[in-house]
Amino acid sequence: MEKIVEQMQAEETGVPVKTVKSFMTKIPSVFTGGELVSWMMRHLDVEDQTEALHLAHLMAAHGYFFPIDDHVLTVKNDSTFYRFQTPYFWPSNCWEPENTDYDGTSMRRCQVMGAARFGIVALKPVRYALKGETSTAWDDDHGVGGNAAPPPPWASTH
Repeated sequence: MEKIVEQMQAEETGVPVKTVKSFMTKIPSVFTGGELVSWMMRHLDVEDQTEALHLAHLMAAHGYFFPIDDHVLTVKNDSTFYRFQTPYFWPSNCWEPENTDYDGTSMRRCQVMGAARFGIVALKPVRYALKGETSTAWDDDHGVGGNAAPPPPWASTH
């Protein structure tokens, strides 16, 4: 399966990967389900779309590519955007996913900016609303303490 994915990622002969413009952002390194199915039918001697979609679904289920806007790993023969998974996360590497692997960069970014503590304090009203009461034990465990949230590091008092 990985040999096929490597062929799909070939720059000249693979599935066309591009950056597309969305309303106010750019979405880098994506391809559509229609392009994927079309490529499979041309390069893998797949004769009908149903078989190509089934093969694409199996590859997505194994983690070789994933949909950008949807959390369901079903490939559609339309303009839905998909992205190839980094080879590091391919099944052959026996990788066990953890939550920190998916969101580690944003937490590190918060720590570098000094905003990690501010983020915890900023969630205090949400915790109160969900619990209906204050949670001083949670606050103490996470070093928050007190009712007043400190200003974020980038806020100016001038």
